[in-house]
Amino acid sequence: MKEIAIYGAAIANAEQLHQQLAKQLAFPAWYGNNLDALWDMLEGWIELPVMIRYESVTAPGAEDQTEIEAILDMLDEASSTIEGFNFDRIMPEQGDFTSKR
Repeated sequence: MKEIAIYGAAIANAEQLHQQLAKQLAFPAWYGNNLDALWDMLEGWIELPVMIRYESVTAPGAEDQTEIEAILDMLDEASSTIEGFNFDRIMPEQGDFTSKR
């Protein structure tokens, strides 16, 4: 299973989160950087199984947290509905990236 780690402290806005997902999941250049395009990539483009771990720490100077939360909510929903897609949001009090749900 491919494992991906994304550090929230390095994500200042939704665009950066889309870019990290696109890079680490090898989305095509034409990826639309929006929620609809993300869902399409998760449902039919990425190689499964995959585990995405997101360390939920707000970046200094972070903007549009609402949009970031919408992406994280979608990843959580995808982990419930797409076979082979796993998402773990790690809160700072849970420890490091090795923690499991």
